Amino acid sequence: MFNSHHSKMAITLPPRKSPLKYQINTHFPTKKSTYNMTKTSTLSTNYFPSNARIQIQQPLHKPQYKSYQSIKKPNKDTIIKKTTCSDILYLMDTLNLPISLELYISLIKECTKNQDPFQAIKLSNHIMESGLKPTLYFLNKMLLMHICCGCYDRAKILFDRMPHKNLNTWAMFIAGCVENYEYNDVINMFIRLLRESKFRDRCDGSLVVSGVVICVLKACLAVGDLELGKQIHGWIFKMGYWRNMSLTSFLISFYRKFGWLEGRENVFDHIPLRNTSIWNARMVTCGSEEWSEGVRLYKQMGREGVKRSKYTFSSVLKACSKVSDGGSSGRQVHGNALKVGLDEDNYVRCGLISMYGKSGLLNEARMVHQTSREKRNDACWNALLTGYLQNGCCVEAIKLLYDMKAAGMQPPESLLKQVRLVCGSWIYGN
Repeated sequence: MFNSHHSKMAITLPPRKSPLKYQINTHFPTKKSTYNMTKTSTLSTNYFPSNARIQIQQPLHKPQYKSYQSIKKPNKDTIIKKTTCSDILYLMDTLNLPISLELYISLIKECTKNQDPFQAIKLSNHIMESGLKPTLYFLNKMLLMHICCGCYDRAKILFDRMPHKNLNTWAMFIAGCVENYEYNDVINMFIRLLRESKFRDRCDGSLVVSGVVICVLKACLAVGDLELGKQIHGWIFKMGYWRNMSLTSFLISFYRKFGWLEGRENVFDHIPLRNTSIWNARMVTCGSEEWSEGVRLYKQMGREGVKRSKYTFSSVLKACSKVSDGGSSGRQVHGNALKVGLDEDNYVRCGLISMYGKSGLLNEARMVHQTSREKRNDACWNALLTGYLQNGCCVEAIKLLYDMKAAGMQPPESLLKQVRLVCGSWIYGN
C-alpha cells in the first residue's frame, strides 16, 4: 500500500495471481472520497439514482479510427421513386382536378417512351372515361402509344373507331402490323388505303409512303406473294415514288430474295441517277453465281465517278474472294481502299484479311492484320485464324491463338472446334 498525504487518490495493487481482466468503477469524488481500483468495483449512482449500476470491462481498448473517405452523393434514381403515369392520374383524381388535353398528351408521350403496356392501358381507360373529345393529332398519339407498348389488339380497336384518318395514321398502324407479324392485315390495310386515299399530290408525304410500301413489300416476302409485289412496283413508278432511293434499294433486294433477276435488273436500269446506296444494294444481291458481276459493278462505279463507301469495299472484297484470279482483283481493290483512306476501317480491314486468306495469300493477310494502327477487333483476329486453317497452317494457327489470348481475345467455340479438328489431324498425320 502506497499512501500520499498530498494526494486524494489511493491505489491498491492487485495480487499477482489475479487474472489480467479487471473491472473499473468510479464515482464522483468528494473531499473525503478517493478513486479505488480493485478487482471488482462499481460506479456510484448517487448522482444518477434512477440508473442501474454500470460495469465497464477492462482492459479498455484504444478506439479504432477509420480513415476519412469522401462521401459520395447517392444517385437520385436509387432513392427517389420515379413518378409513373398512374401516380399522376391518382393525384389528379384525388384532388378532383380536371386533366387538360396537354397533360394527357404529355402522359401519352411518357408511356410511349417507357413502353410500359400496363401504364398505357390505365391511361387509355382513364381517357375514355373522362369524356374528352380528342383531336386527330391526339388519337394518332394514342395509336402510337399502343403500338410501341405492344398493345396491338387495343391499337386495332382504336384504329377502327377513329372517325378520321390521315396518312400518318395508316403508316403507324401498318408498321405496327409488321412488328406483330400480322402480314395479312398489312396487305389488307394497304388495299384499303389505296381505296380511301386519293394521293392528290404525288410528291406529298413521299417519305411516309415509302415507309408504308416497304412494310407491304416485307409482308409480300413473308407470305410469298410475288405478283402483288410486281403490282406495287408498277404503282410506285406510276405515282413517281421511284425517286426515293431507300424504296428502290429495297425493291432490288425484294426481287433478289424471290430469285427474279429480271425484275432486279429492271429496277436498277430505270433509275436515272444512281447514288452509292443504289450501287451497294445492287452489289449485295450478287449471289453465288454472280461474283464476277459484283467485281464488274465495282469497276463500273469507278468509271461513272460514284463515290465508294466502306460497305462498297466490304461487298466487293467478298466477291473478290470467290473469283478465281489469284487475288488480282482483290489487290486492286486494296489499292483503291488505300487511296481513299478506308483501309483502316474495321469492315474493310476484315474483308481484306478474309479475301487474302481465301486466296492463299497469307503473307498479305498477316501484313494487313499487323499494320493496323487502331485496335484490332474480334472479327479481324477470327478472319486471320480462319485463313490459316483453310490453308492448313496449323503452327501459325496455334501461335495466333496464344497471341489472341495475350490480347484478351476469345475466339468462338465453333472456330476452336475447327482448330482442334484441323490441327489434331495434322499432328496425328505427322
